[in-house]
Amino acid sequence: MALMDIPDLGLTLERVARVLNPGGWFVFSFLHPCYHTPASDEQNSPDGKRQRTVKGYWDEGHWRSENQRVRPASSAPITARSAPISMPFATPVWVIERMLEPSAAGHQARARPVWTEVPAGLIVRCHKLP
Repeated sequence: MALMDIPDLGLTLERVARVLNPGGWFVFSFLHPCYHTPASDEQNSPDGKRQRTVKGYWDEGHWRSENQRVRPASSAPITARSAPISMPFATPVWVIERMLEPSAAGHQARARPVWTEVPAGLIVRCHKLP
């Protein structure tokens, strides 16, 4: 859960690829890029359920939230790098083996039910081409 905090993700992934042996695997997770953008928010729908609104999915760059709704348990605002899902794989050295979009469960689901409707994170396992 650190890649979204790195301002130059492309350079970081190039360096990861450089140090991996051919066939070496790389597993990473980050906030789901579809649902965590600077313009994303939560609001009540007409039926009273919390819903996630998303704007600016294609806007790429580093951002800092100005509110605590994103991370209510912390006093610090979120900072993240927003980019489309395809961005980490723009360098053609990776083969995606598996991608997971876990749903919230247990305490997390009770505290933030919206994350049972859409995934909060994305987990990827890929390997470097031989």
